[in-house]
Amino acid sequence: MKHLLDDFREINRRLEDASEKEQKSHFYMDMIVLIEKIADYIIPKDNDIRKGLGEIMGGKILKLRSEELLELGEARGEARGRLTGLHEAKIDAIQNMIDLGLTREQILRKYSPEEYEEAINSMSVKA
Repeated sequence: MKHLLDDFREINRRLEDASEKEQKSHFYMDMIVLIEKIADYIIPKDNDIRKGLGEIMGGKILKLRSEELLELGEARGEARGRLTGLHEAKIDAIQNMIDLGLTREQILRKYSPEEYEEAINSMSVKA
């Protein structure tokens, strides 16, 4: 039993090394799934080897590259959304300050000239 688990550890190590060198984590994942399916057929479910195999092979499944790219895209989209929302809030604040009668100089103490000009320009578009 120990020898079989040692073999599985060695297979896992080699798959992990290959996936890191070749950037092919989807193949690594496929191999782990294949090994687990083979184990389903040849090792009884209540056997200790089966539990050890799950710990060895299942605990180190790499994230697929497509999943990494999707998460990266979502994070970038969220960051852009926050920046856009923050920018729009600044423009609204400047417009409110203008409506309240604050001078350009007072507003430029807190906001950039570009933000001020954008607020002025968008006010004229709304009117």
